[in-house]
Amino acid sequence: MKASSAFAATIVVAVIVVSGVLASQQGGPLGTLTQTTATSSITSTSSTASSSSTLPVNATGSGTFNATDTNGLEVQLALGFYPGAGANGSLMVSMVADEYNTLPRANNVSASNAFGLDGLSLGPCGRYSSPYGVALYSGAYSDSNLSLAQPLKIYPVVACPMFIRLVTGYFFQPASDMALVLPGSGNATLMLSMVNATGVYSDGAIMASSATPLPPGTYTAVAGDEWGALVAVQFTIAADGTASVSG
Repeated sequence: MKASSAFAATIVVAVIVVSGVLASQQGGPLGTLTQTTATSSITSTSSTASSSSTLPVNATGSGTFNATDTNGLEVQLALGFYPGAGANGSLMVSMVADEYNTLPRANNVSASNAFGLDGLSLGPCGRYSSPYGVALYSGAYSDSNLSLAQPLKIYPVVACPMFIRLVTGYFFQPASDMALVLPGSGNATLMLSMVNATGVYSDGAIMASSATPLPPGTYTAVAGDEWGALVAVQFTIAADGTASVSG
C-alpha cells in the first residue's frame, strides 16, 4: 500500500485488527489527501506518493495491516510523526484513514452508522459525509478496553453548520477508495482523510484557543468505519523527540 503525504516525509502504515474483522496484508493505494488539522477547517492538498518505509523524526516501526468489514470494504490507518510546537520532545501526529473497496467490481453499500466505537471523527464538526473516522487516546488500549477510554480533545471548539447531509449509502468504484456519496449524481469522492493532532485542548476551550502540545508518552490511534471495522495502533513518543510504533 502506498502512503501519500503532504509533507517532505514519509508516512508509515502500522495497524492491528480489532475483534469482528478480517486481518489482511493486502491493500489499495492511498491517494491525494484531504487534510483536517486540529487548528483549522478542512483544506485540500496534493502530494506525491511514496513507497519508502522510512519514518520521519527518527520513528521506528512499520507494517501494512488492514481491517475488512462484511461489505468488502477495508479500513487502513497510517501514522506520521513531525516536530510539534512545544519543547521536550513534543510531536505532531498525522493519522491517515482510508476506506478502500477490495472487490474487483463496483460496490454499492448502504449506510449503517453501526460504528464499533464512539467518538470517531475527522474534525471539530464530526465526520461530514465520510463513513469513517479516527480518534487518539492517551495510553495503551486494545479492543478489550477501548470502549472504556475517552478520546483526546484534538480539535478546537468551532462554530459548526446546522445543515446535515442525508446519506443513504456509498457507491465505490472497483478496487478503489473513490466513491459516490448517495443520494447524488456528482463526481466520486476520495475516501481518504488526514487528521493532524498538534496537541490536546482543555475542557471548555474557546474558539481559536491553542492546544497543549502532545507530551512524551504512550498513545493509541484508532480508525473505524460505520460497518463496525476497527483498526488500532499503539505508539510511544520519547523524551528525545523520537517515536516508535507497535501494534
